[in-house]
Amino acid sequence: MLKNCHPAPGCGIQKRMKYVNLLDSRFRENDNFIYFFLFQQSHHNNCGILLYMILKKWKKIGKSKILAQGYNKKIIKQQFLNPNSGKVEDFYLIGQNDWSIVLPITNDGKVIYVRQYKQGCDEIVIELPAGMPDYKNEKPKEVMRRELMEETGHKAQKIISLGSFFMSTRNSSARFHAFLSIGCKKAAKQELDVNEEIEIGNASIKEWLEMITKGKIKEHSSIVTTFLSLPHIGGKIIFKK
Repeated sequence: MLKNCHPAPGCGIQKRMKYVNLLDSRFRENDNFIYFFLFQQSHHNNCGILLYMILKKWKKIGKSKILAQGYNKKIIKQQFLNPNSGKVEDFYLIGQNDWSIVLPITNDGKVIYVRQYKQGCDEIVIELPAGMPDYKNEKPKEVMRRELMEETGHKAQKIISLGSFFMSTRNSSARFHAFLSIGCKKAAKQELDVNEEIEIGNASIKEWLEMITKGKIKEHSSIVTTFLSLPHIGGKIIFKK
């Protein structure tokens, strides 16, 4: 596999090539492991090795079984076939609807956020307005508009879709749909569900970013949505050398 590779003299890669050949020989007869090696000259004349593996999806075995459900969530047992071992394994998954989340910014540059108690983490958390569909075919953008109005009384103006992202790749297929809304205006009072108790807050964009970097914002979709919004509001991430 490596006979046509010619590493640069003095980069110290020859010893590592011997180790790579040993690794390759271990998996040469296993169809599930196919390795590719990439050699790259660095700024300091050192070569690095990147190791890649072609993976196979695990096959679902049988129908899933709902173990418990309530409050728009399900605990599901699903069996999968491990393609490497040939064994059938049990996995316990969380079934729930996708949700929408928005970074709302007013005309005077304030971020609108909410504070509420969350039973899962047993804490009062600061996060962005978000929520799930009220009916089956409600679109993510419409969910975002409605939740922003219900939780904060603000109306979304210019809306930018930022993409969709998994909640927890090991345990769920649920995604959150992230949005940025610029020029939000107060238009109504809150309309909360019976189990909701939400305080509304606001901060400048700089203050909101500081709240994130200082660990005051612990809800991951709020953090992801904020940083995806930066290019659209004149912000940028600078990497220190």
